[in-house]
Parts: sequence; structure tokens; C-alpha cells
Amino acid sequence: MEQTTRPEEQKSFYRKLRESILPVKPADNTLIKLGKNAGFIVFFALLLIVSAAMLIAVAFAL
Repeated sequence: MEQTTRPEEQKSFYRKLRESILPVKPADNTLIKLGKNAGFIVFFALLLIVSAAMLIAVAFAL
């Protein structure tokens, strides 16, 4: 029996996170799309920085 995967299952973690935080709709104008993209980039950068800081703090605690 052949397994079939849906397109939703093939999306990467980044794409799933991007669509769940600030989804860009086709009806959004250019300024709104730009704001959502910039907002997500800032969110993702802060997420990475906080994760790295936590990792460093745990490494120093051990």
C-alpha cells in the first residue's frame, strides 16, 4: 500500500511557525505584508537569541 502525504505534512517547521504566528493573506496590501514579514523576522531572531542565552546559562550552571 502506498502512503500519500498531504501538502500540510510536507511543510518545514519554519513554514508552519511562520504561518501560525503572522499569516500573510493574499488580500493584504504590500505595506501589511512587509510589516508582517519584518515582525516575524524580529520574532524569530529574538527566539534564537533567547534560546542561545538559555543554552549558555545551562552550560555555565553545569
